[in-house]
Amino acid sequence: MPHPVLQSSTSGFYIFADDAEQYGEGMPGLTISVSLSKLGGPFLSVATAVIGLGGGLYWIAPLAAHRDTLGEIAWRFTATGAVIAPRIERVVAVNDQLAAWGANTVAPDNDGIAAGKAAAEAAALLLDALTELDEDQLRLTAKAIELADVDLQPLLDAIGEVGSGAGDHAIVVNASSSGFGVRGVKVSIQGTTRHVTTGEEGSGQLNVAPGNYTLLVTPPDNYAPVANVQVTVPESATEPITVPIALAAAAVIAEPDDPTLCNVTVDVITQHGRRPDDAIVWAVPADKLPFAVESLVVTEAVTYTTNASGRAVLPLLQGEAVKIAVKFGEVQKVIDFTVPSQPTAKATVQV
Repeated sequence: MPHPVLQSSTSGFYIFADDAEQYGEGMPGLTISVSLSKLGGPFLSVATAVIGLGGGLYWIAPLAAHRDTLGEIAWRFTATGAVIAPRIERVVAVNDQLAAWGANTVAPDNDGIAAGKAAAEAAALLLDALTELDEDQLRLTAKAIELADVDLQPLLDAIGEVGSGAGDHAIVVNASSSGFGVRGVKVSIQGTTRHVTTGEEGSGQLNVAPGNYTLLVTPPDNYAPVANVQVTVPESATEPITVPIALAAAAVIAEPDDPTLCNVTVDVITQHGRRPDDAIVWAVPADKLPFAVESLVVTEAVTYTTNASGRAVLPLLQGEAVKIAVKFGEVQKVIDFTVPSQPTAKATVQV
């Protein structure tokens, strides 16, 4: 049965790449070619982001132009050594199966719209949770959904809208290091909550309207910070705007000259995954009471400011129990930390 989709929808979908010689074995890391047939016409190659999720599972992120024609369309996917099922869709102007999103021809369905908003909020939470999973966890999650036999398509559609944004144009980011794709790079649009995290191939897609955008890049811990990227999406663009992001290995933290000290790298991360470059970090002995944050910033401790990757390096006495404090805007956080008897160490503080 064809999957019903709204005309010009950019909602994405999953595909599974099976091993052509050993069925049941997913094939990650493929270069997948995508072609599209509309209303029985010939298959034509189309440009769309294919994001590897691990274990042979991939996420396809269409553009609005791919579904601009009412009627049935067919997606075909090809990759060397793999078997991938095609996907048939029926493009409609009004999709009765998605009435919860306010789609009706008589009057606004306020209850349905409210349900849609609630589902969108749930989708945002689910998306944030999914981006934190590793490959094995994603595979188990997909299997659990399959065994539950629950129709999650409306929620998955909402995830496509929440995570990548909506628009007729696309920004495709390709993060790499030494020629290999880098997974887990978070790319956000400055001034919004919209973001994408690169998959196994180092790719991710943001659907946008024409305009100028600043992309904030947050690489994984073992990579050096990356400067913001300016992107212009013209109205005349007919293909995705490709943004290469080159990553380099993070510099090794130097050992202190004093053998009694330990250079502790403190990573500061907000609840939304951002690494602020203006947080204040310091440490005092654990038995120091009372621990007044404001007064210590001014009078009693040497303070450090996080760099572009949200990090600060504190030289602390080996074996000492301390309180590490972070002040970011109006948010203040204190953690207990025992400095190990070694030249370098790491600590993470979420604010």
